[in-house]
Formats: sequence, C-alpha cells, structure tokens
Amino acid sequence: MKMTRRIVPAIGLVVLLLMAVAPGLTLGIGDRLTPTGARGLAIPAAYTDHAAIYIDGNEDLLAQASSESWLGTGSSESPVTISGYRITDTGVAAVRIWNVDLHWVLSDCLLEGGPPYAAGIWLSNVSNGVISGNVIRNRDLGINAVDVTRNCSIIDNEIYDNDQQGIVSLNGMSNCIISGNDFHGNLGNNIWMTGGFNDSEFSDNTFVGGLNAIRILVCLRAEIRNNTVTDGEFDSIVIPSAVDTVIADNNVTGTQGTGIMTSGSNIEISGNVVSDCTAVGIYLALGSRGILQENTVSNCTEYGIKLGGAAENTTVTLNVLTENADGCQVEDDGEDNAFFYNYFSEWTSPDVDGNNIVDNPYAIEGDAENNDPYPLVDPDGPIPSTTTGTTSNGNQYLDVFPYVAIGLMVVLLGVAGFLRKRR
Repeated sequence: MKMTRRIVPAIGLVVLLLMAVAPGLTLGIGDRLTPTGARGLAIPAAYTDHAAIYIDGNEDLLAQASSESWLGTGSSESPVTISGYRITDTGVAAVRIWNVDLHWVLSDCLLEGGPPYAAGIWLSNVSNGVISGNVIRNRDLGINAVDVTRNCSIIDNEIYDNDQQGIVSLNGMSNCIISGNDFHGNLGNNIWMTGGFNDSEFSDNTFVGGLNAIRILVCLRAEIRNNTVTDGEFDSIVIPSAVDTVIADNNVTGTQGTGIMTSGSNIEISGNVVSDCTAVGIYLALGSRGILQENTVSNCTEYGIKLGGAAENTTVTLNVLTENADGCQVEDDGEDNAFFYNYFSEWTSPDVDGNNIVDNPYAIEGDAENNDPYPLVDPDGPIPSTTTGTTSNGNQYLDVFPYVAIGLMVVLLGVAGFLRKRR
C-alpha cells in the first residue's frame, strides 16, 4: 500500500512531463490572440456631414468629446465614440489622431475625397483605439499610421478605390488586430508595413486587386489567418522576416506573382489554398525550423512549393500539389529539410501493396537532391503509421514523441523498482 502511494505521484509526474513535452513536439503554433472590438455595428441610414477632425492628445480628445457630445469618458469600459459622420475634405486627412492613449472608437463614418488626395485616417503615437464599420474611399491612403500603433483594432471597414495603399504603417504595430476588412480597387499595396507587426493578427480580410495584398517587413509572434486574396498584381502575402509566426488558412488565387513568400524561423505555413499564380505557390526563401503542412497548391506556373538556398530543418508534409510547373512540382535548394506524405498529382502509382504510398520516392528538384519517400496515392486516403522521412542530406527524420514517451515510461519503471526494493 505504501509503494502504491509512492508510485501514484510518480505516475502523475510522468503525465505532467508528457503534457509539458508534447506541445513542444507539435509542429504548429497555437492560437494566441482573440479578436476584440466593436464588431457588427450597423451602418447608419444617413451620415451627418462634418469637417475634418483633428485630435492632439488626451485633453483635446475629452474637450472635443464634450463640445461635440461624443459619448464616452475614455476608459476601457466607456471609450470616447466618434460615429456617423461623412467627411469629404480634400488635401487634408479626414480624421487625424495623435498622442492619445485613452480608449476611443471611430465607427460607421464615410470618409471620402478626391484630388488633391490625403489620408482617410492619419494616426501617430496612438493606442487603445477601435476603427470599425467605416467606408474609406477615394483618398490618398486609407489609413496611415506614421508612428508605432499599440493595442488597436481595425475591423469590418471597407477600404477601396484609394490612390495608393489601403493601410500603411511606417513604424510598426504591436498587439493590434486587423480583421474583417474589405479591400478592393486600391492602386498600391492593400497592406504595407515597413515596421514590425508584433503580437498581432491579420484575419478574415478580403483583398481584390491592388499590388501586394499584405506586405510586412517584419513579423514577430503574429498570425495571418483566413484571408482571401484574388487577382493581385504582384506577390500576394509577402513577409521578408518572420519569427514565431503563423500563416494559415488563407485563400490566394489569380496572383500575378508568388502566392505566399516569407523567410525566418519557427514559421508555420498551414492549411492555405493557393492557385493560379504566375510564379511560385508557396516560397520559403530562408530560415529554419519551419513547417509547411496541409496546404493545397494548384495550377501555379512555377513550383508549387519552393525552399530557398538558406532554408534548413524545415518539415514539408501532407500538402496537396496539383499540376504546378511543367515537371517536378517542388524545389529544395536548402539543407536538412524533410519531405513526407505529400501528394503529387503526376506521381500516384504504382502502389502494389495498396497502402496509399507510391512505391517509388518522389524526386525533388534543387541543389539539395532531396526526395519524398512516402508520396501519397490519394490525399484523402489513409496514412500508414510510418514514423520516418528523409531530409535533404539523406538523414532520417524521426517522429520523436514515441521515443520520449518510451523513455519516460522506462523512468517510471525504474522508480517503481527502486521503491519496491525499499519496501
């Protein structure tokens, strides 16, 4: 009985160790952000005409709120709310807010203009804001954030027919959400950030036309999810430098360039659907410890998936590649990258033993001289319990979790034996 009481905590310790180790062995990056903000606000039947609004600092925000009868006190529970205006001033920004860290909302406004163009919304050194349900059109830039923007949400806006970019951020955003917006007819990039996009999220946006849909210089712990991109004139989703970033469940079609292009470390590219691009479907130019999984890439002029010369220790698995390029659909110029369980539309037989694995490896083009040893016959069919793949240097890729579990069980048995001897 005493030994049993001693073994139970040991078993609990092993379970906790397994719970702690297992997430570190998974190849995805978990959800970290939950969008918040004034979603679903009804657009008013009629706007109230108003001159351009300039707000400099917290005191000015509260003073104008008092004189304009804007609701709210500036607290998180009661943000100052500017709503229902039509602003058509040209040559100046329709709404300009800077040096404000009280809580505020700009919602359900029509910001339109014409030559001489200026931004619809101009922000500098602001935080704790929600920009929601607005229509921004025929401006220079839809939204221009010239300084670091923190803890802001840009949601459910329609930003279209602007002379340049839809949204520009010159010095980055932190803890921000850009979600549910509709971009179309903008002549420049729809999203263009020359600073970082850190601990933030792009999700559920729709992009039609323009140059790049999303172009961000640096992403750190960011998520790019569930966006739809159609008929872009250049590469669609471009992130030259990303760390601990998820690019998942996006739909990109008809791009005059590459669908998704990025570099960096610990990047998850998963569940995306990319089709009809005139260049590469998904391109990881450089970086390490990435994962490309469960993407569907079809009818791209060049490779469906490409790993650049400085891409290493990246796992490519469970992707469906259909009719990309004229020959091989994948290129690997990197080092120590592992391919397994991918589907290639031109490589589906023979399968003599009927295990849904093509009997011959799929040779991958590129300097790495790599291959997928387990190409799938049917992407919707069963996947055998094989635990190894190959890397670009010929080494085997191991599914390490079973071995960790076995090792911990050995430790448990050793503890039990030790306690039995002491009894």
